[in-house]
Order: sequence, then C-alpha cells, then structure tokens
Amino acid sequence: MPKPVEAALSHAGPDDIRVVLVDDHRLIREGLRQILEGQPGLSVVGESDHGHGLLALLQQTPAHLVIMDLSMPGLSGMSLIRRIRQDHPGCMVLVLCTVKRSMPCGR
Repeated sequence: MPKPVEAALSHAGPDDIRVVLVDDHRLIREGLRQILEGQPGLSVVGESDHGHGLLALLQQTPAHLVIMDLSMPGLSGMSLIRRIRQDHPGCMVLVLCTVKRSMPCGR
C-alpha cells in the first residue's frame, strides 16, 4: 500500500494565494501543481492524498484555498468540506470531480 502524502511543498510570498491540493491520484496533484506554480501570485504550499491528511496539513500550513477531489478514500468529500469550513473559516474550497452518475450535493 502506498504511503500517505501530506507535505508542505514551498514557501509562499507574503502576498501569494496559498493553495493546498488534495486528490488520491498523484498524477492529478502533479498536473495541478505544474499549472498553478506557473501563475504569478499563487503558491502551492502543500498536498495530501486523503482528507485526514489534509486536516493535519492545514493545522501546520495555513492556506487560502483548498483544491480537492470530492471522492477520496476515508473521510467523505462533503464531511471534509464541512470540517474545513468549521476549523478554517477563511479557507475557500474548490472541488474538482468527475462522476459517472449523479451525486447529491449538500450545503
């Protein structure tokens, strides 16, 4: 079984938007990181491959934005969003997801 990924990746500038990537697919995280790191004013400051790892990472590496997959092992995507909103109210969440069937969304 692969080792979980929870890593702080780079140091953000003082005015940068601090982004954390969360997806259980390494290729997706790597592709997003490459795209975002080329943008001025954005810094990818961490990544995780599961929700519990994200929560631990956010305790040590504050972020302005979490870009996450809705469907990951362990903590459900909607539960994870609720926890982020509760524990880190200033952090925005962007969900990137593909599904083969419709999924209910809650608030």
